[in-house]
Parts: sequence; structure tokens; C-alpha cells
Amino acid sequence: MIYFLVNNDYQLVDARQHLPGLNNEGFATSLIEVPHCLNTENRGEGFSNVYSFSSPLKSHRWLGAWARYFYAWKKIARSLRPTSCDVLFVYTEFELLNHFIARQFKRAGARVYLVEDGGFATYIPLSLPGDETLSLKERVVAAMTKKLPGLKDTQFHKVNGVVFPWLPDAQIDGVFVYRHICSVRQLPVLHLRRHSTYKHVKRQHGRVIFLNERMYDFYQTPFQYFEGLGRIITGLTQGFDEVFFKFHPSEVSEWSDRIRDFLKENHPAVRLIEDKRGIEILVDQYQPEVLASYFSAALLNLDGSEIEPMYLYHLIDEIASQKVFVQVTALLQQWGYKFVDGFDELGRGYHSGLFESRSPQVDSLAQLVKYPR
Repeated sequence: MIYFLVNNDYQLVDARQHLPGLNNEGFATSLIEVPHCLNTENRGEGFSNVYSFSSPLKSHRWLGAWARYFYAWKKIARSLRPTSCDVLFVYTEFELLNHFIARQFKRAGARVYLVEDGGFATYIPLSLPGDETLSLKERVVAAMTKKLPGLKDTQFHKVNGVVFPWLPDAQIDGVFVYRHICSVRQLPVLHLRRHSTYKHVKRQHGRVIFLNERMYDFYQTPFQYFEGLGRIITGLTQGFDEVFFKFHPSEVSEWSDRIRDFLKENHPAVRLIEDKRGIEILVDQYQPEVLASYFSAALLNLDGSEIEPMYLYHLIDEIASQKVFVQVTALLQQWGYKFVDGFDELGRGYHSGLFESRSPQVDSLAQLVKYPR
């Protein structure tokens, strides 16, 4: 049995793209979901079984979440009974419940693989050493986490002020990516062929969708965020005929309201997309010429369509100079991406060059499962 462990809509979209190849090779597939931003309907369609577990991190109180992990662990142990013939694909290590599940599969002798989580969420932790010192609070949380069942070997790497929990490399059989990466981890890196479902998406020239991100959480102060957002939206409205703004799927209502009020007051021509589903699901409905964002995963995910990705983080000084974004710039340059030089270049006819230079794409997921390396 092949299992896909997903936490958001993008990961489900990616998993579905691999189903035809796996079915053709005679593999049965199951879905395991630990929802963070899963808004897709009929999520289990095409899978033999669906297992759903709630993430303990529903609140921001770590102590309560820590206690709830014990109950979640027991439910997982009762529900999932993997064997040595099974394969588990995990999209992110950021959710600690994913660690529980991966360790259970590994203990049964199953193979466990990481799959690219929409781009930079995978590439940055893989390519930058987490050598920043944990704060006292972070050290306490890490020590408590290691007391949870099965997590005593969990590692904590801090990059650009963000702590990333890692499974021990010995617990992972490899990582599948769509683009070349030099990993700082001791993991086999396997290049996948992307099976795009966006080849026939039409484009409305002069239409751009801006995908918001929660930059105010880690990378900017609230003042810096709104100042930078204003400059971005001004540039987009001057360069495009239609500008749509899509909130991040995990935007909390307080911030959604603040942003909504800001746009209505300062940029009333911008049209809001209130649908919480991922843009990968909505792109056929809106048909943009360009997808613009700071560094949203969706900009890489639409490889195979003619929609151009427009990265904008580098135009904001306090963002561009941060360690993680210096690495993003290096990766994009390696992949042939052409940055705009200023806000006055945000407009119709933009050509990124990103999808013209691709990594050697070795095999489909089904082939690599059938003939492991």
C-alpha cells in the first residue's frame, strides 16, 4: 500500500497528480490527513482508504498541545497498522504529528520518503544549515518535545529565526524534488518528473493575482508589512488591467479584516478572492496571466502552465537582506529566473524564464517506488 500524508490543499493536489501512474503500476493508495489548510471537498476520492487525525497545535498554547499529542499518538497507533511492504510519502516535517506517523511506518520496516512541499518550504531547510542558537523558550519546547513518544531523536534546526523540526536522516529513505538542490542533509535526493494538470489553463492577458503571505509573522513588523504591501499593490495596479488579491489560506480573521480594510481604503479597484482553497484549485476559474507573491509555493507549482510567476520579496529591502531570502535568490538564479528590477516593471507581458531551465527529471514516482534506488 502507498500512503500519502498531507496537511494542506497543495499537498493533496500533488498527491493526486501521482495517482494515475501508481494505479497503472498496480499500487493501491491511501490518504492520511492531518489538516492545517485542507479545504478541498471529496478529499478521499481516488484513494482506497482515508485516515484523518487532528493536529494538537490547534491553539497557540504549547503546554496544552504537548498534552494532546499523547492522545493523538494513541489514536494513530490504533488506526494505522503499516507493514514492511508499505511506502509512506510525507510532505513536511514541520507538523510533529507527521513525525509520529513516519516513525510508526519506519518501525514496521516500511519505506518513508519526503516529497517536495511546494518548493521553498522544502528547498530552504534542505539547502541551509540550521546553525542559529535556540532561545531559552525554544530549548524548553525542544526538550519537552523529545519527551513525547517516538520523538526523542527529533532534531531542531533554526534558520532565519524559524525553528524547523527534522526527523533523523536515518528515518528517511530519500527526498523527492522537482528541481536540483544540493542538500545539507545526508539524504538521497531523487528528481521527479512533474505531471502538470495545468497545460490547458487559459490566460486572461492583463490579469494578475497577488497571493498574500503572512510576512508579518516572521519577516516584517506590521508597519513594514503594510508599507511594503502598499508599494506592491500600487505597482501591480499601474501595470495590469485587473488585480486580484487572495488571502493566505491560514490567514486569521483579525489579519484578514485589517488587510481588507487597508485595501478598500487605499486600493478600491483591487478585487478580493475570499475562497480559502489553494490557488492550484482556483487557477482555472480566474485564468491569470501572472501570479505574483513574495515567495509563495504556488509560483513554482504551476510549472506546465503558461502562467508566469512573479517574485516580489527582493523589492523590499528588509526582506531581501535576510538570510533565508538571500538563499531564495541564489536558488532562483540557479534555475534561470529573471527578476524584475523595480516596482515600475510590474506589468503585462512579463516573462520569468523560470520554467525553461529544468533539472534532469529522472522518473515518475511510480517508477521510483517500483524500482527503488
